Amino acid sequence: MSKSIGLQATTTKNLDRIRSVVRNCSTETIVGYSMVEQLSIDPWSDLSSPAKQIRLLLGIMLEEKELPTSTEFSRQDWDKIIEPLEELSHAYLQLYVPTTDQVADKPKEWDKTHQVAMTTFLSYHQNGMMASVEQISDQIRLYLCPLDKQLSRDLGISASNALTIAHYIGQEIQTQMDLVVQYVGDKPSTPELHMELAHALERLGKVRLSDVTKRFGDEGESFWNLFAVCRGEGPLIN
Repeated sequence: MSKSIGLQATTTKNLDRIRSVVRNCSTETIVGYSMVEQLSIDPWSDLSSPAKQIRLLLGIMLEEKELPTSTEFSRQDWDKIIEPLEELSHAYLQLYVPTTDQVADKPKEWDKTHQVAMTTFLSYHQNGMMASVEQISDQIRLYLCPLDKQLSRDLGISASNALTIAHYIGQEIQTQMDLVVQYVGDKPSTPELHMELAHALERLGKVRLSDVTKRFGDEGESFWNLFAVCRGEGPLIN
């Protein structure tokens, strides 16, 4: 069996293992658990490349609509998808590691070049985006904002205003996170504090369309239509 066929079989098997778990769970709890894992600074994390693997998990979740009978995504569910996420992350490596026969007729310089190129590729693949928010914003201002009039005409929103809305959403989420940190600080534990913390956690990571449109009008709705996706509308991952 060729490497490409073996890779396809491994990929299909592990994608189906993840689908069998997430299709039964609610969107809210999958996203919430993923957000907590993404924000966790844990040297002993279950995932070798959280930035990539969590995005893959959410992409798989978006393939199918949420079931009316969906349940909460639990630690047990998380444990079930760790292995297939890891196998998916590493399965493609077999395509980039040459066999002994493939290397035999290659010059030593080819082998040295391959080792450097492969290491560089792996470093890129396994890490999340390294650019800061401001660096990305600067690129958008440089390359897209000059096209504001055309983008506004074609998409219903300019690059400049899309950037403003993106920053607003980011700040809203940061404020929510700061509130959670405030509640889990040095305050004495009370029933009232537990209730406030529960409410803060429930709101964590959520931004409502009504809030965006109230602040930004029709362009807020255009932004939402361009950059948000409902569960069941995502492409099938193969």
